[in-house]
Amino acid sequence: MFYALPVETVLEAKARTRRATVILFLLLILLYVLFADLLAATAYLMTRVWAHSMPLSDLGSLALETTLAAVLVAVGHFFYVRAKSLDDLLEQLKARPADPQDSYHARFLDLV
Repeated sequence: MFYALPVETVLEAKARTRRATVILFLLLILLYVLFADLLAATAYLMTRVWAHSMPLSDLGSLALETTLAAVLVAVGHFFYVRAKSLDDLLEQLKARPADPQDSYHARFLDLV
């Protein structure tokens, strides 16, 4: 018996997966930059308030340096994780198989 091929071919699925990976990578960079800049700006402003000095001339260069550092860390993190296998990552997290005797684990196993 012959069945029709699925609408999505293997190449289209790979392209869709690649697009999703790029979007997640850009989101990772955005989050790293957002939180690094937020932490740096907060620390800078709190230091200025604590020291009772108000000129904010260094804030722009601090934001640029923090943004570049955050992008480098995000890119490094992304490629570090992509180079590892799933088993390596699970071992690093000290993950264990679900215990079917545990009621919460049993519910999880039923869902998965």
